Amino acid sequence: NQELLRRVPIITSEEFIKLEGGKDGLVPLDHYNSTHRDHLLQIIQKCEERKKSDVYCEDLYDHYKLHGQLSPVSAEHPNENCFVFDADVFTHGEEYISKLDAGIQQRITNFCQKRTPFYYNRTMHEAPLWHFATMDFRYRLLVHYYAFLFFTDAKVGNYYKRFIRDFLRFHDTVFCAAGKIILALQYEDYLRKALVSGGGGKGKLVSPSSSSLDVDLELVGGYSSMHIRRGDLQFKEVKFDSAQWYANTKEIWKPDEILYIATDETNSSWFDDFRKQHFGPLRFFDDYKELADLDSIDPTLYGMIDTVVASRGTVFAGTWFSTFSGYIIRLRGYYGMSKFFTYYSWLERKFFMHRWMEVGDGSYYAREYPSECNIIISNDLTDAYFIICLAGLTPLFRLHLLFSWMDKY
Repeated sequence: NQELLRRVPIITSEEFIKLEGGKDGLVPLDHYNSTHRDHLLQIIQKCEERKKSDVYCEDLYDHYKLHGQLSPVSAEHPNENCFVFDADVFTHGEEYISKLDAGIQQRITNFCQKRTPFYYNRTMHEAPLWHFATMDFRYRLLVHYYAFLFFTDAKVGNYYKRFIRDFLRFHDTVFCAAGKIILALQYEDYLRKALVSGGGGKGKLVSPSSSSLDVDLELVGGYSSMHIRRGDLQFKEVKFDSAQWYANTKEIWKPDEILYIATDETNSSWFDDFRKQHFGPLRFFDDYKELADLDSIDPTLYGMIDTVVASRGTVFAGTWFSTFSGYIIRLRGYYGMSKFFTYYSWLERKFFMHRWMEVGDGSYYAREYPSECNIIISNDLTDAYFIICLAGLTPLFRLHLLFSWMDKY
């Protein structure tokens, strides 16, 4: 998005090679024969993460490794790091680590736990090119950024949390499409309640003045949501049939409310056991293809749209171990939605979001942590001085929903 690009210049691989692939550039190609040079130029247009592919991405990454600083940090066992940023260590070198204030050292220990701290230093800072070889298991970074990066100055750390919240976000195209689907779900709820209120079972609608949209001041309401991860998820303990999904979550839903289900399950009949027991309608992303004009949108954005719609449900239940569910929960935290309306379908983790847990008290990637959505506003780091993240995108949502309403109805 343009707000991010104004603050962090980002270019494509093709643009980078054009700028720095010459003889005096950071990643010169001139020492290769013409065949391999053409091969790399082809890869920057499009590549695949398959070793047998003619456009294997790693061939280009290997070239980058030869000409820059290979990131030394990892989130993978047994080489797990926490990446620590401290102004004094940066200025005076690693010999200053032992001189850090005892309180700061304790905070680093609490954050890193069993991981090895790696301190950002001048050598890293002055390297003209960094390459993160995250396809290499040794250097993989399967971890939330806020569970990996630690700033000893809390004000700096909170600045970057707000930066990520406000600028590293989905493109407006995603929110526009999601807004239309959200409005359609809420409008369906409005019509269903109006029909029930005014018909006495005879299907008569009441006037708009006799019924209202069941939404709060942040325009949340009208439906609840789930993310049911199926596909190639390797954790068998969280993959169960739809009857079990209902049994594990039945008490958190209103008996007849609309449930929006974000899922990679393509077989509609798989949800039949859930349908038999829940009296309200089940709705899916594909139900809104025409209304949200999804055929005009890049299909690679569909998962993002699905995420936003699911994040706005009054109540949400996700799949433990799924980072897709995790990001939905993070968005709910950004919007300021109560943690007590967020659940997991796996009974062993069902209420994990309802209590405070520090980063590292559980899996670093299987769930989100409240520290991401608590913006500290005091320098003393006491629990008395924090506020829940405000939804930076809420005004945008209001506009999308308003214009969608005007456009469709």
